[in-house]
Amino acid sequence: MGGNLQPDPGHKAEVTIDGIKFSCPKGFTLQTMSGYVTARLMRHNKSMAGVFVMLPGKNINNEFIEGIANAMASTLLKDGAVYKWNRDIAYAKVSKFETSGGGLVGFDGQKLACFQYRLLSLDGKNVLVGQVFKLLEGAEAKRAFDNGLGGMSMYSAAGESHVIASLTGEMYSDIMGTLPAKSIPRKD
Repeated sequence: MGGNLQPDPGHKAEVTIDGIKFSCPKGFTLQTMSGYVTARLMRHNKSMAGVFVMLPGKNINNEFIEGIANAMASTLLKDGAVYKWNRDIAYAKVSKFETSGGGLVGFDGQKLACFQYRLLSLDGKNVLVGQVFKLLEGAEAKRAFDNGLGGMSMYSAAGESHVIASLTGEMYSDIMGTLPAKSIPRKD
């Protein structure tokens, strides 16, 4: 289903974090993350969506994931807000190198942000890859958060699939074609 929804954005630049190389997709701007030396956020140039790559370097637990989700959402939305996070259960493995993953939806009192991540095992290193995006604002955001609804951004899904393909050597269409369908389309 998903293979034809969003074409591969293409290669813009090669990025390396501690020996792990990946492609920053066209249409995205690379930035470092304050406080996270081994993390890079690639912000979509035309929407409130981004893709990230991080070498976590330690055990990944719920507290760690929520901390990263908050840092990524706050950096992407440039608001410094603190989000309350709920688990988003829509998760499906997309790569043969993927060992786990999941998602969170966060609400800061005004905006609903979605954070989705995948843990890949590459050359003996754990690599966290994912996407973060603003889904809704105002009363709609509160209602969606209260009802446990997440969403999808085609821009960040395409960017994430491109990055995973560049890391693993797998085909973009195989990764993009296995993304789970979600309930709410993202509003730009």
